[in-house]
Amino acid sequence: MQIESPRPQSALVFWLAGAATVAAGAVLFWLFLGGGGSVPFEIANFAGQPEVFTHNKWVPVNRGDVLRSGDKIRTGEDTELDLLLRDKVTIRVKANSEVTNKNTAQDARLYLARGALLGATTKSFKGERMEITTPVSVAAVLGTLFLVEHKPEVTTTWVGVLQGHVEVRSSDRFAKESVSVGNLQRTVIGPNKKPEAPAKISRDDWLNMKESYELIQREANFEQKQQDLSKKVGNLFEHVFDHGTFYMPKFGFASREFVLDETTGEVTFDLDYDVFPRGSFAGIYIKTRDFDISKFEKLEFMIRRGVDKDYPEAFRIEFKSRGQVLRAFAYRDMNTEQQIKKDWRMESYPLSASKTTLVDEITFVFSHDQVGEFKKGGLQLRNLTLTPKKEEPKPAAVKPAVKPVQEAVPAAQETQTQPAQTEAQPQQPAAQAQEPEPVQESAPTQQQAEPVQF
Repeated sequence: MQIESPRPQSALVFWLAGAATVAAGAVLFWLFLGGGGSVPFEIANFAGQPEVFTHNKWVPVNRGDVLRSGDKIRTGEDTELDLLLRDKVTIRVKANSEVTNKNTAQDARLYLARGALLGATTKSFKGERMEITTPVSVAAVLGTLFLVEHKPEVTTTWVGVLQGHVEVRSSDRFAKESVSVGNLQRTVIGPNKKPEAPAKISRDDWLNMKESYELIQREANFEQKQQDLSKKVGNLFEHVFDHGTFYMPKFGFASREFVLDETTGEVTFDLDYDVFPRGSFAGIYIKTRDFDISKFEKLEFMIRRGVDKDYPEAFRIEFKSRGQVLRAFAYRDMNTEQQIKKDWRMESYPLSASKTTLVDEITFVFSHDQVGEFKKGGLQLRNLTLTPKKEEPKPAAVKPAVKPVQEAVPAAQETQTQPAQTEAQPQQPAAQAQEPEPVQESAPTQQQAEPVQF
């Protein structure tokens, strides 16, 4: 009888055991990196002494630590902490707060037990969800600047939005009703209740949320990319060496960005403003060099409301030199239907200068009193084009001078019978022929020298 050798079976068992060990190690490593495929938050910055509860104990946080699914963060008095979720969102955990990472493989989710979270994300969550949950609510973030605050002593949650939209509903799993909170709106929700209808935020609400503007993420080479893209938005930027924003500290906000459409290859100049507080203003500046507007007839560009944004009824465009306004134009929306449809429209502004007029700055100014109903909004511009003046042909001065000389011959002959006029008449026609030329050349200069135009 033939007996099978046991060695091949032992080798197989050994191989399977080794494979299982490697697989287990890979799973553990996978769990360690992201909690079984969940999306990790990274601790970016902090002030004070925040703590993280991980591996069953509270320990001080360190910059660069990863907050995995199930980990908790708590902050005390005068303590804050910023969390980063890849390149999509920044969350600021405010003082006296406690938050737990509830991320899954598909969704980014934070549970706020008490305190407040400020958030900023300007990117959409394609195929993913970003949710902030509390004991009484669920807030789904849809590319926005927001604040979620939960007060356990009164068991209510407050949700406010500066920009974008947040869908808010009860945390009751059987709840179906939700509300959409949009720009400069807020809602309040209690236990087992539907959210209140969205209402306008107050000035104090705005001041509490304005901090979220600081959380907008920018790439390290953002400004260099902006300079490169600006060259593709129109020939105006051939004269531009810098651009940025200005606004009243604590009472307004503005942002600008040159955006490339990957599909069409077209670049737009996107301007956003927030002048919610009464008396506030904000805007965008463009610094120019060697820009003489007397060489150009007009500035033209295409304009429309920003994507998913409100728009102003009016704003100002100012051409400046050393801080003094030389030209000012008021943009007024004369076609509301066109703006609602987000159609492009052409704007044209004559520069009206015939003598050298150097401009070193162009500003787009939005003010609380002028923008109308929408105190926060955005515009898109493209094809900012300067139209050069056509060179006027110089008048020929020779021909008019020749004709009087030819006509003077008969006059000279007539002097034989009128000796008293012999010396005066040959010169009189020539003088009359030369006088109109200087007058025609000086007229435009006199008109353009009027200080009222500047």
